[in-house]
Amino acid sequence: WYLRSNGHVWTSVSSGSESGEAVIPAEVPSFESTFAAADAIRCVSVRIDGELDLDAFNRWVLRILQDFDVLRAKGVLAAAGFDEKLAFQCVHAAFDGTPSLTAKWRPGEQRSSEVIVIGCDLRPDLIEYGLRRCRVKAA
Repeated sequence: WYLRSNGHVWTSVSSGSESGEAVIPAEVPSFESTFAAADAIRCVSVRIDGELDLDAFNRWVLRILQDFDVLRAKGVLAAAGFDEKLAFQCVHAAFDGTPSLTAKWRPGEQRSSEVIVIGCDLRPDLIEYGLRRCRVKAA
């Protein structure tokens, strides 16, 4: 078992050891230093009205995964040409999207897309700007 003291980890030697004395292991990072990078983790949620061009969205997601350290992303999309609400998710660089089998847009319902991105050092302004550029252009 481990005891934490002043940022160091100390371990107890089992009774079966030869010396029977406690041993100080090699330097082990403290809890604080291990999770210091957690300060850089952000969650960005963006909701936009209108329909998305699915090809443009796919390119945008691949670019986001390339440009940012994305831990997780997911959302529901209103894609042009689909009556179903589309769901997508990303875990690190793995990206998947599927139509929802049960959720369809009702006639007259305002279509919108919502995307949530969790990652390190994210730029909410660039994420929102890029997603807005995926909207279908008015004819």
